Amino acid sequence: MREEELSDVIEAETDGLGADVVIEAVGLPETWEEALKLVRRGGTVLEFGGCPPGTSISVSTEKLHYGELKLLGAFHATPRDFEVALSMIASGSIRVKPLITSRRPLGELPDVLESLMKEKKDLKVAIIP
Repeated sequence: MREEELSDVIEAETDGLGADVVIEAVGLPETWEEALKLVRRGGTVLEFGGCPPGTSISVSTEKLHYGELKLLGAFHATPRDFEVALSMIASGSIRVKPLITSRRPLGELPDVLESLMKEKKDLKVAIIP
């Protein structure tokens, strides 16, 4: 989805308030900055996608401070962790197919997240665009 389309959708779906929570998982400085523009006053932005070393972003201190935003970073794994995991998957020592317990379309994502929090019946759900 293009940037202007995403902001239009968020604005329309939230009556112009912005999203309660924005999770950035791409790892580009542009998407990190865009996440901060999409969140509502008092909202939370989780910057999950790792940018390359030395990357900087521009942040509106006015929006961050007066908008009372919560800005979080989360680190998931190192490049070496990925190498080891992919090697184990490729060799067959880890079978990943049984880990995906359900496949659902992107349009059902809110229902999937609610189900994962309440029912806890699925291990991993593949979201199909």
